[in-house]
Amino acid sequence: MFKNLTYKKKLQLIFIGALVMLFVVYHMAISKTLNRRSQCKELQGQLVTIENAPTQMAEIHSELTRIGKIIGKENNKEDFRQKILEETTKFCENNKIRINEIPEPVVIDKNDYEIYTHTLVLEGDFQNLVRYIYELEQNLELSNVTSAKFYSAKEVRTKQKKLYLKLFIQNIQKQK
Repeated sequence: MFKNLTYKKKLQLIFIGALVMLFVVYHMAISKTLNRRSQCKELQGQLVTIENAPTQMAEIHSELTRIGKIIGKENNKEDFRQKILEETTKFCENNKIRINEIPEPVVIDKNDYEIYTHTLVLEGDFQNLVRYIYELEQNLELSNVTSAKFYSAKEVRTKQKKLYLKLFIQNIQKQK
């Protein structure tokens, strides 16, 4: 049967046969090996994650404990307000900032927590007010500066524009 074929035809048949064999070998052996290799890599990644799980759980647990201690600290709202006032007064005396207004805090009850929102209105130049915000964020551990609004207003008596900072500070406490 192959004796009557030319070398060109024989070469073509060998090439076609090689392609068919390559296709069969790929589907029967190589593709399964590649699938197993990807599964192996995936399982190794999961193994690393599982090995790191106890340390991650310990870190998360310590973070939760720290946050619970901060929220659960007995921190009287008047003491907290006094602390804000002391820090503000100290900073304002040294940096030519004037305390304009400190209204009563707003209290919101949510689930088992009370959220106290303290408001401060200060007057001064931009750099000192920004420096005050930075100092307050660094020094207050039981609260969070939630909003800072800069605005200017014209003073009626002197007819000068003054820069004001309205600052909102929130403190979260567990309900008693």
